Amino acid sequence: TGNKITHSFRQLLLTRCQKEFENDYRQEIGYEKKKVDVDAITDEKLQKEESEKLEENLSKAKRKKLGNIFFIGELFKLQMLTDLIMYDCIDYLLRDKTDEESLECLCKLLNTIGKELDLKTSDKAAANRKVLERNYTDLFSITTHRQTSARLRFMIQDVMDLRKANWVARRAEAKPTTIDEIHEQERLKREQQERDQERDKALRRESNRGGNNSYGHNSQQYTGGRGSGMKQQSNRADDEQSGNRFNVNSVRQLQKIDRRNEGPLVKYIS
Repeated sequence: TGNKITHSFRQLLLTRCQKEFENDYRQEIGYEKKKVDVDAITDEKLQKEESEKLEENLSKAKRKKLGNIFFIGELFKLQMLTDLIMYDCIDYLLRDKTDEESLECLCKLLNTIGKELDLKTSDKAAANRKVLERNYTDLFSITTHRQTSARLRFMIQDVMDLRKANWVARRAEAKPTTIDEIHEQERLKREQQERDQERDKALRRESNRGGNNSYGHNSQQYTGGRGSGMKQQSNRADDEQSGNRFNVNSVRQLQKIDRRNEGPLVKYIS
């Protein structure tokens, strides 16, 4: 039988990440050759369709490249990769100061791991502190030489500003809502609806109880009608007398109403 070769999952993962990291996604899809073939198409409609397909494939390959960069950064944050490996990645992306795609990947990588790198080199005697500062100096120099697009220079400046702010973003970036968050929002919505329903029921009960005391309200309105044209007195004694008048008139009015209601019944009994 042959000798068995054992590979650890970690080693296989690192090898795959390194291969994807160093891979040129343009060469992977054969972009340059396909671009020449598309440009040679004489049919205008067909050329447009093939050109759109090629650019879409290029965009997918680029997103895959950036996704791998993010993945490497997350592995470093989980301490599956050492800081030395990350410095090698930074040096690789900085090898050409005019390669905008590599520099864009570097900005994405620093946004992911910049805080952790600074924490590891917070001690002035840290071996990699000078290396890290040199990398940021080289990155900042790109913004002053203006050999790249304004878009990339702004991207680099955002990284520098984020570092000055101790990697605290000025505003939280919008993130996709998770399934658990959706369920939580629905639960809170249902609870709010139940509270609203209970409140409406309580208000209706209060309203019904208030309707049973309509005599008191009518008496108050009746008394107010008889006293129309009189000036309201601020003196406390006058207020008390007015209150007494209200009570006496209210009782008299209720008695009249009761006698009218009881009249037919009394006649019937008699």
